[in-house]
Amino acid sequence: MDILDIKYIDVYAVFTILIVFGFIETLGGLYGKKSIRSKNDWHVELLSTFHLFILIKPTIFFSTTFLLINLLPQFHNAFSDSIFWISSLVVIFGDDFLQYWYHRKAHEWSWLWKLHRPHHSSREMGVLVSYRNAIMYYILMPNIWWLAIVTYFGLYQEMIMAIILKQIIVTGAHSEARWDSFLYKFKPLH
Repeated sequence: MDILDIKYIDVYAVFTILIVFGFIETLGGLYGKKSIRSKNDWHVELLSTFHLFILIKPTIFFSTTFLLINLLPQFHNAFSDSIFWISSLVVIFGDDFLQYWYHRKAHEWSWLWKLHRPHHSSREMGVLVSYRNAIMYYILMPNIWWLAIVTYFGLYQEMIMAIILKQIIVTGAHSEARWDSFLYKFKPLH
């Protein structure tokens, strides 16, 4: 059995990544007495994470599928026989390209910055900080729509791989776990 065929593997992988990084942060004392995270920080981060995982992503995926089934029924699973690694690169680079420009514009356009500002208002980093955004920020996020579209066209496994890879990168970048500190000794990586 192919690992990407396991039902809900993306959900298991995302939660495993969050739990592992969260455990490392806990061992490092982030959530103990030294923490400057307020009760409100916890509420914002948990609520934002809940909204994204339980409401926004499923709604985007279902509405995209509904729309495409009605507009382009002949293209459902049209790319399911694509060469896996090539289509994976298309999905991953498409996702990253869209997120990069969306995030960059969130720092340039005042209306989008208002939706993204909660992400930068945290007093300390942590695994859930990456999900601190206004609900509308996620509804408008083009890479979520991209992943829904490529899934409709039959690139489900590629979408799963993109989500898992992205989760590792995003969680690693926002975590207080110093997993990458050994890289700091190399000048080009500063």
